[in-house]
This record gives sequence, C-alpha cells and structure tokens, in this order.
Amino acid sequence: MKILQTLARIPKQLLPRSPPAYSVASTQSNVLQDFSISKEDLKTAYLSHPIVNRAIHFRADLIIARGFSLEFSDPYTKQIILEFLHDLKLNSPLNFDLKAIIRNACIDCDVFGNAFHQLIPNKSHSKIVALAPLHPIDMDYQRDSSGSILFSPSGEPLGYIFRAGTPEERKFNRNEIAHLIFETIGDELLGIPLLLPMFRTLERLANIEFSIAQALYKHGFPTRDISVGDPDHPPTAEDIEQVAQQVQNLDSASEYTHPYYFKVSSIDPKFPQNIQNIPEFFLSQIVAISGIPRRFLLGEEKFATTLPALQRNLKLMLEPLQARVKVWLEEQIFRRVLDIRKCDGSVTLTWSPILEQADPQLVRDTISLATTFSDGKPLISWEEARDRLSLPKSFMKSRHSTLATLRARRELPGLYLVEPHGELIWLRRKRGIVKSVKFASHIGEPLYLLSGEYCYGIITLDSPVEITLKEFRELAPKHLITEEERERWWPDKKKLFYYPFTFQKFTTPRKWKYVPGVQNFVQRVEFLYSAATLATVAAEAEAEAEETPEEAGAGAHSFSHTTVTS
Repeated sequence: MKILQTLARIPKQLLPRSPPAYSVASTQSNVLQDFSISKEDLKTAYLSHPIVNRAIHFRADLIIARGFSLEFSDPYTKQIILEFLHDLKLNSPLNFDLKAIIRNACIDCDVFGNAFHQLIPNKSHSKIVALAPLHPIDMDYQRDSSGSILFSPSGEPLGYIFRAGTPEERKFNRNEIAHLIFETIGDELLGIPLLLPMFRTLERLANIEFSIAQALYKHGFPTRDISVGDPDHPPTAEDIEQVAQQVQNLDSASEYTHPYYFKVSSIDPKFPQNIQNIPEFFLSQIVAISGIPRRFLLGEEKFATTLPALQRNLKLMLEPLQARVKVWLEEQIFRRVLDIRKCDGSVTLTWSPILEQADPQLVRDTISLATTFSDGKPLISWEEARDRLSLPKSFMKSRHSTLATLRARRELPGLYLVEPHGELIWLRRKRGIVKSVKFASHIGEPLYLLSGEYCYGIITLDSPVEITLKEFRELAPKHLITEEERERWWPDKKKLFYYPFTFQKFTTPRKWKYVPGVQNFVQRVEFLYSAATLATVAAEAEAEAEETPEEAGAGAHSFSHTTVTS
C-alpha cells in the first residue's frame, strides 16, 4: 500500500497548478497560445521525469564520449592553453576538467536553452585561471525598465546580469561571460531548451501516469460499501459517524468486528484495458524530440536496428551540437585566454570521429584481399571491402586520398570566393567561411579553391553551423568578412552559416578560366595550362602535405600537428 501511495505522489510535481480542461486532450483553438512555462518548471521536469533525465544526460555524454584534440599555431600558444587547463582543474571546486565542464554546459543548454560560464582572472588580471558556471535560472541580458535588452552603440548587447534570488544584482561585461547556445529562432539572443517542445507532452504523460497509479491503487484497494442498521435496528446519526471512524483504516486491518445488522461489501472498480500501451504515444514524442534512439533511451532490445544505421543517425544529431561547442570553446574561451596574455596565436579543437573505428587487423586483412590479384583480378573489389568494414558507400576522403584523386582524375568542382578571401586562406590568415545559405551538397568533398583568376589549392568544407549576427561579429577574426561586405552581400539576412574547413595549398597559385558572375560552386574548372602541368601541381601539393614541421619552416602552420587529446 505504501508503495502505491508513493507512486501516486510522484507525478504531482509536473501537474499544472490549475489543470485546464485540455490538459490531456483538447480541440480548443487557443491551446498553444495559453501555453507558458518558467525556468523552474523546466528544472522540475528535468529532475522528476526519468526518461527525459536519461535523454539529456545521454546527449551530453555522446557529445564528449569520443574526446577531442587541440591543435596550436605555435609553442607559446600551446604553453598558455596548457597552463590554463591546469589552472582550470586546480581551481574548480570539484576538480572538473574541460570535458566535465563541456558536459555540464550541454546539460544546461538542453534544460534551459543556455549555458553561462564566467572567465575569472587572477588578482593582477594577467591571465584567466578559472571558469565558474552561472545558473541559467539566475542569468539574463541587462535590460531596461520595460524589459527590453540593452544594446551598446555598436549594436551589441550591453552585457549580462546575475540575480541569485535576491534583490542584489551583479552585472558582467560581454567578454566576461562564455555563453553557449544550441538552438535559437530568428534573431533571438537566448537559446531554446530541448525540454520546451516536449514539456506539454510531459505534462500530459504525468497526468496519465497519475491516473494509472490511482487506478492501480483503487483496483488493489477497492472502495468499501458499508450499510449501517436494518429495519429492526434503524441507525442514528451518531451510529453512522462512529462506524465511519471505525472503518477509516479498514484496508490495513486484519479483521473488522461489527454487529450482524452491519453489511460490509466492496465496489469493484473498472480497470482500464491495455494500460501498458497508454503512454506509448507520448514516449514516442520524447524519443523524436531528443533524437536518442529508443533502444538506448528505454533499454529495449526489441527496438534494436543495425549498428551502422544507429551510428549514422547519432552522427547526424551530434555533429551540429559539436560544431556549436567547438565555436564556443575556440572563440569565447580560448581566444579570450590568449588575448589577456597578448598572444595572437590560435587554437583549433577537433572532435574525434563519432563512428566506431574498424578493427586494425580486419582493416589490414581487407586491404590485403583488395590488393592481391589472381588472374588479373583482385580477390575482392573495393565495394566489397567497404561492405566488409561496414563503411558507407561514400565517405569523406583523407588528405592523401584527396590528392590521389586529383592526380588520377585531374577534375574537381570548384568553390568560388570573392577576392581577396581565397588568397587569405592561402596565406593561412582566414580560418572560416561564411555563407548565407546552407549547402546540401559538396560537404566533405574536395573542391578547388577559386578566387578571382587563381586557384589556390584544394579545400574541404565541414558541416555548417548556423550563426546569428552577434556570432558573426564574434567570429570576424576567423572569417575576415567586414561589416561593409556583410551589408552589401546579405543586407536582410539575420541568420548566416559558418563553415569550418581543411585546406591543402598549392605552392604557387594556378590560373583558371575565370567566368565573371560566378557564384559559390563551379562544376567544371578549366585551367590555363596542360594536364602535365596539373600533375606537377598535384605532386607539389602532396609533397607539402607530407612535409614535416621542421622542413616547413617557422610558419604559423608549422605546429598544426601539435595536439593535446582529451
């Protein structure tokens, strides 16, 4: 009995204060307009619903599960960042390292839509020594008396404000706070919680769970029907009151003694049919919104599918989230750590592959089969080799396979950038590309980098990250697009797309047959020299890709292979 009573109390945390008539189902037209929740409601949903709690923790764990590496532009930059990471863990109350901080930030983003960390300098303000998480419930942008966000003359938010449940407020400048967001709408500056679109579903599911708990309770302990007296013994009001007190704890009593003219019976409750299937519809919505496969979320093997299919689905979900975290770390944390030390170096975070790597011995055996010939034919084809290793039919090529393709085919599509942005990439100064559209094709494919009349090398675009105008300005040191260029190219765009990339430069830029008016992609690039010369260009690019840091000289890219792996 105590267990059932406890079960009946659990869902009450998610019940609305005044449950509307449409709390489970409704045809009213204003059902969405009446929907509003607070940050405290989101916190309660996260803490009280086990499936939602598991989904959010699972997403955060997946983002950091494979780890990452840090690449530094020079030894001094590496020294500063390693010192910062050491101080970060040393000054954390729970000795959190960078991976733990990323995980907790991802949880904050899914629950509240935003994650805030204060960059804390030492007493002399000569370096950053700690990252302090600030509760999203207490953080907001600085606002005026009407509730509007305050902006600086340059059009940027003036800063942040922290309220810890007291009238006292603490204000922060924008560069004191690292603000992580996963999803936004339009030009809104605050993020959208993962919990928000599923909150109504959670509310309805809580009502249903409460009703099921009550039905179980009533089925196990039915309502008692007690008749007091008979025609020969008419009851008085005092008799009825006395019996009512006697039977209050009847369900827990081992026996009940009463006069023969009292009758005790039970009213059998109607128990709902197929009660285990009732929450199914709502659980499916939670699975759909969270993006976590059902077999992982609920631990049900009957929903299992092939491992490659699960991995591909998880990859599609995780890559945009990891791209957001990458920009957050590189631009809002590492960049500020370096700026306070007056260092112009750069740090690049690279996530480890999401898909599981094949067994090395299996890879060696497969390659051996594919390269061993009998009667002029390989023992297995490369298509069969990919199937053997559970690889997709198409995949991103490595640096060497990209250059091998160039040498073999000598034909690649081209990506065109307005001058001088192609040359800036060739000079290793531009480290990101911004476009107004999200490309559905040519992602992960080798492309000639074209700008003006020259081809500067081979570029491969990574998956894009949707950015706001605020983030566009913060990323200016990477993409090097001026405000004047943005207003001229995309005057009405509130959302843009940031493309990280990898690049293999030609030692000497090569001329191509430039066609005025070209935009974005060129399907066929025609060079102004022979195929033999192009093969020489490919050989030069491959030699440069294989060059050691010592051979390359003391350029900014000399330490691109210096990594810290987490």
